[in-house]
Amino acid sequence: MERCSDDGEPSGTAGSPILNVLQKRELENIIAVVVRYFGGTLLGTGGLVRAYTQAVQSAVDKLVPGTWHLNRPLVSLKWSLDMDNNLESFKPKAISTIVQLLIAVFGTFVAVFGLFMFNQHLLMSLPLPLRLIFMIVTQWMLFLIPGILMIVNKEKFSDIGFRKEKIPLQIGIGVLLAFSMSLVLTILPIMLGFKDMVGNTSYTQTWKFVYQFIYAIIGVALVEELIFRGYIFKKLLEIKDSKWFAIIISSVLFGAFHIFNGNIIQVFMTAILGLIFCIFREKVKGCTLLSLIIAHGVYDAMIVLWVSIL
Repeated sequence: MERCSDDGEPSGTAGSPILNVLQKRELENIIAVVVRYFGGTLLGTGGLVRAYTQAVQSAVDKLVPGTWHLNRPLVSLKWSLDMDNNLESFKPKAISTIVQLLIAVFGTFVAVFGLFMFNQHLLMSLPLPLRLIFMIVTQWMLFLIPGILMIVNKEKFSDIGFRKEKIPLQIGIGVLLAFSMSLVLTILPIMLGFKDMVGNTSYTQTWKFVYQFIYAIIGVALVEELIFRGYIFKKLLEIKDSKWFAIIISSVLFGAFHIFNGNIIQVFMTAILGLIFCIFREKVKGCTLLSLIIAHGVYDAMIVLWVSIL
């Protein structure tokens, strides 16, 4: 009889790799248990498979054939997953992961170009109620390719940074981060006389400001964080086990994502914002992908609000 369990890990990343090692070594009448302590680093599916495989391989290598101790563990092995000291920084380049990343990036950029053309030529011809709906729904289409890849690979939203625990706290952290960014990047420049560089708006009706918050949070921020600080960030970590590698590359791609606006300054500034959002998640305790969605959306919406008030 053979059984294995992932015990909460992503499907196929823990139990199956452990069982495969035992099967290849032709071991019988044996139980293998691996305890992983999460230190804040998302290993990704490929990283988890390698970690559990190597842990069991290390334990099996220490087995002495014919030696049995029924009253205590046969092997006691302390195996650390400290990425800085005990694992090699660079992970073997899994071809499938690189291909998936390239497909996701290419698909996202094709989608944003299509959205740009739609907004330029079709959006304004729609009735206002329909236009307001399409502005949000078409944003969601940008996540189509990464979303399909997640479904194919049986990946969950928890794999890319979502957490079910303490949701009100996550939202609160996002709001605080948004106000902090707004103070430094919006209010202060306006007070110093750089209002034209911050932005402009013709909004005067309350409903337009309300809609701006809805659009910015569940339209723009939701999708961009899912793609860049979620899916792409995770895949970059699977390719190279380096947080700064994932932070820099995902931020550069985030900046390039805005190239169709035709403003090179915006490309540079959004890359910087991407860097800031990544650092928030890594350095601010309790900051999750949900926190970043709230921070991103509220910050964007408050630009319009402060420009109209100040």
